[in-house]
Amino acid sequence: MSFSNISFNKASRLRFWLLVILVGGFISNSKNPNFNPNTTYIIMEGVVAIFMIHTLFARAKDAGVSLWWGLAMFVPLLNIFAFFYLGLKPSKIN
Repeated sequence: MSFSNISFNKASRLRFWLLVILVGGFISNSKNPNFNPNTTYIIMEGVVAIFMIHTLFARAKDAGVSLWWGLAMFVPLLNIFAFFYLGLKPSKIN
């Protein structure tokens, strides 16, 4: 089995979905009333949030759609459509 064709650049769908899983883990931890995050955890959440924002805009550009789809991720209810649109749309071939 060869992994040479797996792309993990800033606009890859793989990076997008891995960051979504990380963000989902942060959300599930925040719902736990007994969870007390330490400083390292809070800094890690901030770094992942910055990577996620950067990946959203890079993913929109790579998919060949408007960057407004990246901004749509911050609008309630509209973010559901933008989430699947950016996550499932294949990259534009030049």
